[in-house]
Amino acid sequence: MDFVYQFFRGASGFTIAYAGFIFLFIRGREKVQRSFGVLFLMVGFLFDLSALDPVLHLPDDISNPVIIVAIFFLSQAFFNLALYMFGGERHRGYGRRVTRIGLLWSVILAALPFLDYLFRLGPVTVDPEDAHPLAPFHAFTNITMYAWPIIMTILVFFIARYTLKDLRPGTPQGRSMRWAAVGIGIIIGVVAVGLALPSVALYRIGNCMLETLMLVWYFFTVRNPEVFKLLRSEIAENHERNLVIKPDEAALIAQRLEKIVKNKDLIFSPELDIKRLAKAVNVPPYRLSNYFNAHCNMTFSTWINELKIDYVKRLLVEEPDRTIFEIMMDSGYVSKAVFNGQFSKIVGMSPSEYRKRTKEPQPQS
Repeated sequence: MDFVYQFFRGASGFTIAYAGFIFLFIRGREKVQRSFGVLFLMVGFLFDLSALDPVLHLPDDISNPVIIVAIFFLSQAFFNLALYMFGGERHRGYGRRVTRIGLLWSVILAALPFLDYLFRLGPVTVDPEDAHPLAPFHAFTNITMYAWPIIMTILVFFIARYTLKDLRPGTPQGRSMRWAAVGIGIIIGVVAVGLALPSVALYRIGNCMLETLMLVWYFFTVRNPEVFKLLRSEIAENHERNLVIKPDEAALIAQRLEKIVKNKDLIFSPELDIKRLAKAVNVPPYRLSNYFNAHCNMTFSTWINELKIDYVKRLLVEEPDRTIFEIMMDSGYVSKAVFNGQFSKIVGMSPSEYRKRTKEPQPQS
């Protein structure tokens, strides 16, 4: 069984690596195809390295850094692939930050095992692959080096333009992605249990499942070469549908805003922004922004400034003894220049000119 397992792992690893080579150097005309190629090339390399370990007998201090580097490139490729499908970065620069964090994480993991030598720590467990003893930091590195691809997958949904809610499970692409996600989840669970027990049988079953899934994924992609573009387009279209504020939701938001407007401490607070207002309305900020754009034909900034200026206009008339500066502060403005600019933009004159005109007697009709 050991021979069959090693042969299957080596043969499938070579096939996966070859598939990655094809996508990277032959079909890799686009970034998404190159990312797909790097992902498969690194996964195949890791399986081949593991299959050849009984022959090479590389010490952990050499093999671990090599594996960590391969996992870093694998993680980055999978991150780029997932980010592409979910619309790219919501804000520029987030992807570079994730890459730097991943690089730092990889350097730390490569250095950690040397603490076992520094503190002369003895073995606490065994490697589930070949059953050789592992000291605590070596054992920690062996487990956590596989965590970064999972972490990067989660990070995608914090920085991408679209979310999992924008994925329609009823379409062919959506069903394929759903089943792939379920398969990966099961495999991660089997491998994690195999590492935690440790259990050689479970660990090997998880590896064989992963190799099989990668081969299925490759042949599916060959048969459907536009799958990534189709999936990205489908997610984008569904995202636009989800942005639409329906009449029932719009009426509910309007009702809640009406109640909140009466709370002057919140509405006229200098710290008020759309995030704080959305929290008070109990809707996501992007939904509230869409409400203002679609149902009020204005942005949040325009809405709040018109509300404040209307309040200022009323106070200028009803409380003539108060200074304009006091009224400005009462309405939530902290900058006189911003206040005067907004007042002139909305009313068409300065606050002092408005007050003066409202004091003048109106001509008899």
